[in-house]
Amino acid sequence: MHGICRSVSIHFVSLRTNVDQSQIPAGATLLGTILSSDKTNISVLTGDCIAHLLLISLANIKMATQLKLSSHAFLLATLLPVPKFIHKNKWMKGVLESHLIHQCLDIILEPLKCTAQLGVMLSDPWGHNRYCFTPIVSYIVDTPEATMLAGVGGKTSPITMAMYKEFGNPFRHESCTSATTLSQLAVAASKANPKDIKAYFCEVQKFHLNGVHLLFWHNIPLTCPSRFLFFSPEVLHHVHKEFWDHDCKWCINALGPAEINFIFSVLQPVTGFHHFKDGISSLKQVTGRTH
Repeated sequence: MHGICRSVSIHFVSLRTNVDQSQIPAGATLLGTILSSDKTNISVLTGDCIAHLLLISLANIKMATQLKLSSHAFLLATLLPVPKFIHKNKWMKGVLESHLIHQCLDIILEPLKCTAQLGVMLSDPWGHNRYCFTPIVSYIVDTPEATMLAGVGGKTSPITMAMYKEFGNPFRHESCTSATTLSQLAVAASKANPKDIKAYFCEVQKFHLNGVHLLFWHNIPLTCPSRFLFFSPEVLHHVHKEFWDHDCKWCINALGPAEINFIFSVLQPVTGFHHFKDGISSLKQVTGRTH
């Protein structure tokens, strides 16, 4: 899965800043949970076979160990369903799929929720018993899945209150906290029955939500999507494509194609790095390896 092999220092920062340690007993141990999910094709030219994997790991594992495939630091928790609804309305298919994914995560992560709420006694490598809590501190997903997990609409930021027309504002918008989202869902539920999907969806759209009433993280202590999604930038879209589709284009427009091509062509070649002897302005597509 793309996005897994990244510096795990992000997750250590998340574990320190994402959790209010005053909410757990003195002397307790935080085992920050890292989740990751993505859809991947498992067949080529032999039918439309897609698997939706959910992986789990710990933020407490050191980076050198986490990045080794032989360490198996990321374990397969389950395979999430990949449904194909026959409803004629596209928005209804999206709402139903979001409902299903949240309901599955709610069931699958039930042991994790109990441990985050009540704690559990676990043995450390030295054989000492420790009172441990397991909040979700990072969830590695792409942008469409991040908005679905946060419970917001497709053109809304999953970590702030900004809409797509406000993404270019020169200031950071208010965080989209779990308390804010849950209060908005409560207001919508007071006006329409959540079981009436169409009427309820009309109400939650006023708050730019996606129509899921019971979000999987609503009863997980010490967990907020604006934080566990914020500390999980997805490498392909948030780093590689962000650079090539935006930063690089800005530089080419600012300096001009000829000037930026000359700058790249005279750079000293370095072993292990790609050298652009003809510049970069004429490139049509750039892979992660070329970056």
